[in-house]
Amino acid sequence: MAHSLQIRSTEPDIVDVREQQDSESISTAISALRTQILAGLYKPPHSRTLPTLLLYDERGLLIYEQLTLHAPEYYLFPAEEQILADHAPDIVRAAKADSGEGVLVELGAGSLRKTSHILLALAAAHEARDKAPITYYALDLERRELVRTLNVVKETIGSQLAGKVDTK
Repeated sequence: MAHSLQIRSTEPDIVDVREQQDSESISTAISALRTQILAGLYKPPHSRTLPTLLLYDERGLLIYEQLTLHAPEYYLFPAEEQILADHAPDIVRAAKADSGEGVLVELGAGSLRKTSHILLALAAAHEARDKAPITYYALDLERRELVRTLNVVKETIGSQLAGKVDTK
């Protein structure tokens, strides 16, 4: 008797707006990026900037994560994470997200370490259903890094979110 093998994709459901552009909108985006680069470089010394899109590719996001997690001078990340760990259920209740259905969108999702506290609090506030009552959309600049971090969430806390919070 022959058995069929089904291969499951480990890639989360991601919409990449850059993949959906036609050549004219890509040309416009490149022109706008060039304008931003020149404007940033023509600023006075010590005020010069570059667009974030150039700095936060996959490697840039990993470097940023290493800095925020391991540099003692960058105390902000651990302090924010502790606040969320201590008060995520209170935040969920204050947002009135502890009942009914809803959508949570995060701009600049990053590693999702801090967000995981909110996702777990949302899951704890809801009963599991066939269709999760909460949908979380993580938005970020780099597709591969977003895929990686959503997979980490799935592997680490996915079972606790199942039927309660859908991550995309």
